[in-house]
Amino acid sequence: MNTDTHSVQDSTVLIEPGQKSGFAKRLEALSKKAQSFGLAPVVIGCVTEVIFERRTEQIGRSDSVLSYLKPVPDGVRVLHPVKLLRIDIQYPMVKLGNWQVVGKLEAMDKGNLQFHVTNSEEDGRAISDFASRPIACQHCKTKRRRKDGFVLRDLVGGGYKQVGASCLQDFTGIDPAAALFLARMWSVIRGEEDDLREFAGSGRRNAVSTREFLADVSYLAEKTGFLSAAKARDLGIPATFHDALALTHSLQQDNALCQDYLAKRDRHLAKADEIRKWVAEMPEASSYDRNVKLLLQDEALSIDNKHLAFAASAVALFNKAQTTVVETRVSHHVGVPGQKMTGTLTVQRAVPIDTRFGTSMLVLMHDEQGNRLTWKTSACPRNLLGLKAPLRVEASYKVKKHDHYKGVAQTTVTHLKVAEVAASA
Repeated sequence: MNTDTHSVQDSTVLIEPGQKSGFAKRLEALSKKAQSFGLAPVVIGCVTEVIFERRTEQIGRSDSVLSYLKPVPDGVRVLHPVKLLRIDIQYPMVKLGNWQVVGKLEAMDKGNLQFHVTNSEEDGRAISDFASRPIACQHCKTKRRRKDGFVLRDLVGGGYKQVGASCLQDFTGIDPAAALFLARMWSVIRGEEDDLREFAGSGRRNAVSTREFLADVSYLAEKTGFLSAAKARDLGIPATFHDALALTHSLQQDNALCQDYLAKRDRHLAKADEIRKWVAEMPEASSYDRNVKLLLQDEALSIDNKHLAFAASAVALFNKAQTTVVETRVSHHVGVPGQKMTGTLTVQRAVPIDTRFGTSMLVLMHDEQGNRLTWKTSACPRNLLGLKAPLRVEASYKVKKHDHYKGVAQTTVTHLKVAEVAASA
């Protein structure tokens, strides 16, 4: 009777993406070992990226928190995403006739270690039952202290038998080293699952919500200006994408910042949706465009500096494009001289100018129709100074005169009062 060396079984493993390289190397080494025994190779099949949500629950009335991962259906947005890889594996199983090796036992001073070769719950119960007693051989029935043994399943009758390592080949024709390989194969798979359980309970994250991240970048760009990764390297300070990643911690430390952020959060989330739609529709003129499109179409971004820098740059690109759109509109004069008006204005920048009375500021603005307005003042509000990005405000003002600058109609206003920052982008 010949040993079946070509039978295989399938298994699926979930791993954290950072484990992929090491896991693949271990499987490659095991595959070479399998083939040296004349067994089928270990084959990695489909590798799929899947999204889980990190959830936390307080344990009773204590301060302890339980952290765990929950699968997320395709296309569903979650606040705390985690990226995992689902890997399909095909590896050999060794059997002779009706007998298949399903587990291995190793004797320790205080009990027996057990290694499972299949994912069958029934096999697991049988192995655990054998492990609860001293290792014995049901083939030779010799009573002696044994270091290890193998558990076999009858594929026809469904029964189980424990055979000592020295009798395994005599009873089944199976090389014990080949059976030991199977135990090691299964321990590698189970080891990855143990690592994943540790990662799930650790609270660590490896991804961020694409929508939330873009909203945070947008908020910081409006508040302090956008700093690209390249510029940040030159200056030796954190880039905006890095600050966005750490924003949650900053909000916990600064109550005023937290209140400001919460007041503007919905506006920036809406802007994040606009950015993703805009990127999805823009033509691919370069590899940069392709990269940004691919990254922003996913609901989660890996915490990888290159990925985050690309994604964050889409916010700056969108802001620049929107400014360009406004500047290309036809500007018309607003109101009539002496007329008092109110409305939403976008402040582009405040330019210092020297006068015989000292330095004043020329504030350049446009309304929602793209009509240009200017306001010269020696008492410019602080929130209009040093803008890193256009600022939308609700304001009242009085029309002073109509004129043109480089052929473009503009309206000069006075008595401008900023009521509040506009509620929508």
